[in-house]
Amino acid sequence: MPKVFAYYRVSTDKQVKANTIENQVKLVREFAKSINVEISKEFYEPGESGANRERVQYHEMIAQLDQVDGIIVYQVSRLARDRRFSQMLAWDMEDRNKILYIAEDRSVNDFKEMITRIKFNLQSEISDDYRRETKA
Repeated sequence: MPKVFAYYRVSTDKQVKANTIENQVKLVREFAKSINVEISKEFYEPGESGANRERVQYHEMIAQLDQVDGIIVYQVSRLARDRRFSQMLAWDMEDRNKILYIAEDRSVNDFKEMITRIKFNLQSEISDDYRRETKA
């Protein structure tokens, strides 16, 4: 049975208060069970922006990544919202031969599939557009 780290993150206090991390946990655990994947450790970052490259739990998880087969998240945007950061993660996971499990679309990506890179890039573009719109 593959072993993975689960990563949960929300950006705002409003999301923290709305229990959206708890919703992510529930859906990620259900997905892991449905695909016979064992979550060996869970990392939580409430109130942390995905554009923040200095997230403590994120870096702790990446430092220990060789202990597991991959990472499971609710959405790919939970890992990163910055294009360069997303691409660095994708390359790192590919180099380490790790798998990304995404609960929202019930997908398993081995990072050799082009669609995963496209998802990271599209999410970054959406985030960039959102930041520009909210500053205007």
